[in-house]
Amino acid sequence: MIYRLSVYSDSMGHEGYQYFSSRRAAQRALSDLVKEGYDPDYFLDIEAAPTPRTKADVIRLLETWAHHPNNG
Repeated sequence: MIYRLSVYSDSMGHEGYQYFSSRRAAQRALSDLVKEGYDPDYFLDIEAAPTPRTKADVIRLLETWAHHPNNG
């Protein structure tokens, strides 16, 4: 599985994504950010997707996680 954590802050808005190979690592990163002062209410849930095995799987994951419906 691949885990994606969206990082938000009051002052900066959306700061990007962090990707992890385990849920434990993603939750540890979220905990570390909260300790740094990030408000946990500004985090989206940690999203999970199966690890792509084929080219088609990679394209499907990119279409899911990397598209912008308003053209970016």
